[in-house]
Amino acid sequence: MDRLKELIQEANDRFIDHDAREWSPHIQCTHQPVRVVGT
Repeated sequence: MDRLKELIQEANDRFIDHDAREWSPHIQCTHQPVRVVGT
């Protein structure tokens, strides 16, 4: 679990110059990839 947190932190460091909202889940986001995979 600690390793996972490290990877997430590394990703955060890489994208620190970008808007985090571009790649992190949106609270109000209606995009659900499950629908695409499903029917």
